[in-house]
Amino acid sequence: MRVSSKSGLGRRIAGALLILAASAGITAMSAAPAMADTRSGIVDTARGQLGHGPCSPSYYSSCGEDWCADFAKWVWAQNGVNVTGLNPMAASFRTYGINNGTWHPLGDGYVPQLGDAIMFDYNGTGISHVALVQAVRSVNDLTEIGGNQGTGNWSANRVTEYRVTPSAGRVVGYTSPAGIPSSPPPVKSTPIAVGSDGTQMILTSGGTVLAKQGVGLYGWTVETDPGVKAIATNGGVQLILTADGTVLAKEGIGLYGWTVESDPGITAIAVGGDGTQLILDASGTVWAKKGVGLYGWTQETDAVVKAIAVGTDGTQMILAADGTVLAKQGIGLYGWTVESDAVVKSIATNGGVQVALAADGTVLAKQGIGLYGWTVESDPGITAIAVGSDGTQLIRDGSGQALAKSTIGLYGWTLETDAVVAAVATNAGVQLILDNSGHVSAKQAIGLYGWTLESDPIS
Repeated sequence: MRVSSKSGLGRRIAGALLILAASAGITAMSAAPAMADTRSGIVDTARGQLGHGPCSPSYYSSCGEDWCADFAKWVWAQNGVNVTGLNPMAASFRTYGINNGTWHPLGDGYVPQLGDAIMFDYNGTGISHVALVQAVRSVNDLTEIGGNQGTGNWSANRVTEYRVTPSAGRVVGYTSPAGIPSSPPPVKSTPIAVGSDGTQMILTSGGTVLAKQGVGLYGWTVETDPGVKAIATNGGVQLILTADGTVLAKEGIGLYGWTVESDPGITAIAVGGDGTQLILDASGTVWAKKGVGLYGWTQETDAVVKAIAVGTDGTQMILAADGTVLAKQGIGLYGWTVESDAVVKSIATNGGVQVALAADGTVLAKQGIGLYGWTVESDPGITAIAVGSDGTQLIRDGSGQALAKSTIGLYGWTLETDAVVAAVATNAGVQLILDNSGHVSAKQAIGLYGWTLESDPIS
């Protein structure tokens, strides 16, 4: 892998803003305009065109060319979405998403929303088709509706709908309409997790949690009924998030035995090796505590956060709604240190190492809390990141390959898989991957291949 720049994150945050944020905690940020009905309106508009061809009516320049992008752009525009930057090329939706901060590559944990653009690579040469998400049953079970769909040429194809399994391949990612909030807030969670004590957790497509320790085929213990939507584990503590947003926790592997820890309405969970639990509520506020039990949460931020992470050493990282990274140690209101400009879309921390994924898919890493000091580690195009308590970094590139390394620095990645990976996790020297067929595999030590199959398909 190569990178085009050796600089760390840019230094575009004004000094006055940095001083304010570092000394006073996170201050309130303006939210995107509320357009509560836009997503359902997009779906309704698209459905109203079912069966139509490119010239009845025409969608921009659809009467005379491949017109999937024309159709998706037209539907968005009919619902008041700013479509500046979109053109007849399907790939323009990815560029639009990157430019507006709404691009979500497959495998980054994003739960697609109604009205999102869903992009496909049918030929292995890049994005070749775009449609719109019209139903979401799970992250791996969607229905799309799109123009220029069928088996004929552009003039014979119609607006149709299809059921899609993203992990089966071909889906590249999603772009949300700029300025349209997700409702409810999406839960970002991979279906695999591994803790500092070696506990492995998996979440099936039906929402059942299973756990075990040790690398090997099978040996999983069912821990819940269906209905769970997120998992996390570290330091022997397991956290789950139920369908209504309630947090439950326990120590030890076994059926049931969960303790309710919160009211409904939580959207993300994380747990550190020191027992620090972080949760993110639907307003974007972060809460923390130590110990398994009902309530006892301490508010840590204002309502401005979209992602959370906590490591084995208790380092807490948050990603603000504008893409700025902040970090601290210790539970309490405020006290956060600004660490980056507003260019980050994903975060991870463990073992004192912080990893960030920039908006263009570049991986950055550092040790220690403070402004800047990031090392560029990859070229753009990475879609998922994970870091373990031993410093192992595991990433997924845009093709679906997993790569790993154990030190901070430019390049030095070892290819570990073919282009088959949907999600990655690592901790305590154990690496987990979920492949596109839904199988979980694991191994210890960095190197090409050497994976042990651990499960039947879970998604």
